[in-house]
Amino acid sequence: MKTNWLHKSLLFLTGITPLFVGACLCAAPLTWFPGPAMDYPGSDAATVVMPGLGNVVIAGSTAYPEGLIATNSYWTPLGQPFYSVNIAPGAVASGGQIIVYGGNNGTSSSSAVISYSPSDGGFSLASMSVPRSYLGYAPDRSGNAYAIGGLDDSGNPLASAEVYSQDSGTWAAIASLPTALYDFPAVFNGSNYIYTFGGFTDTTSGTATTTVFRYSISANTWTALAPMPVPVAGSAAALGADGKIYVVGGTSGGVTINLVQVYDPVANSWTISTPLPEGLSASAMGVDSLGRLIVMGAWTPTATTSAMSGAVSSWARPTARRCSPRFPAPTPCMAPLILQPSPPPAIRSRFTCLSAAPST
Repeated sequence: MKTNWLHKSLLFLTGITPLFVGACLCAAPLTWFPGPAMDYPGSDAATVVMPGLGNVVIAGSTAYPEGLIATNSYWTPLGQPFYSVNIAPGAVASGGQIIVYGGNNGTSSSSAVISYSPSDGGFSLASMSVPRSYLGYAPDRSGNAYAIGGLDDSGNPLASAEVYSQDSGTWAAIASLPTALYDFPAVFNGSNYIYTFGGFTDTTSGTATTTVFRYSISANTWTALAPMPVPVAGSAAALGADGKIYVVGGTSGGVTINLVQVYDPVANSWTISTPLPEGLSASAMGVDSLGRLIVMGAWTPTATTSAMSGAVSSWARPTARRCSPRFPAPTPCMAPLILQPSPPPAIRSRFTCLSAAPST
């Protein structure tokens, strides 16, 4: 039964399916269901967790940060708009502030760093040493902010990385990635390691990678780990309550996918779990206070209604695609559950998708 389910799930990945048919890659199933729709359609946003505000999305394609508390059926605006243009930035929570760094400003990658308060708005901090967008971002246990790879202000992929110290208020270089990467998620494990998953290595081929790297904060070194089953860029990732890392959606071979790949850091191995209700890329992802995975916003190739249990995923006109140098553009190859008639091919979504807490 599991083998048949895996076969059907991977049929969505044209040209990749034969590599995995019949392989024993099945993880414990997840139950995905729609969460409350975001107030503002968005993609390429950063996400943090804030006390009293829950899972927060900020920057990206919208100027209006908002948060979702796990027990609420609605999103809460954070008060002050975030007026800076930051497409695909990094962000970490620091006390009552959110530090947003880098991103595309509508013209090129930026090195700007802004400390945002829901009550007072934003003010500038020390800039990064290198402009970056589509970077990997993560905190450490002290709330320091890590900026990994990305695209520079000339559109070139970066291998360099740096960290912002909350104590000194300055940026310092750390060990570079083994290879230049952009458009990939990074995940902190809560102790000493930051993981990166997939991404693009150049802006011309549009070929995603299966590469997984682990950064040791204490040793300042990178280690290559077991590669992902399916190459992907533009995915989202989060550390689940079960200690496994869930990498969802993205693009692979020019196709926007709904695949959920699950990494076990202890075993250094991969499994495939229940796919998302639809193909998504440029989403934000986290875990709420109930231990549920939450996927927020997206570029989506199509629009859907009745995804899983009757909620509506809304969309808006694709006004600022020019500000987003994602390559390749999403294509409508993944059939979701129900299709609306002929929406535009690259749509910002209010989509929110929740899973039941993964079983341990």
